[in-house]
Amino acid sequence: RTSPVRLSFATDEVLLEAGGGDEAQASEALPAEFTGDPFTIAFNPGYLLDGLSALGSEVARMVFTTPDKPAVLTLGGGGQDDGDYRYLLMPVRLFS
Repeated sequence: RTSPVRLSFATDEVLLEAGGGDEAQASEALPAEFTGDPFTIAFNPGYLLDGLSALGSEVARMVFTTPDKPAVLTLGGGGQDDGDYRYLLMPVRLFS
């Protein structure tokens, strides 16, 4: 519950990873449209879930610049904006 959820973006998928250390661990690859260089960003799972739950849609759009800057979560996909809903999501710093 306290471990960040890591999202690793690549060309055609996003890998979600949760847990770490002695805790239970889970990972799942999901299809995604992504442009840019592959990178990993992490979020507090509660805040990420709050934003996704409020969408009420199976498709979400996440816009970001770098893993250490806030991301904006909106409705829609395919490069279009499908409404006025915007959720600002601050990333969690990952330590290697």
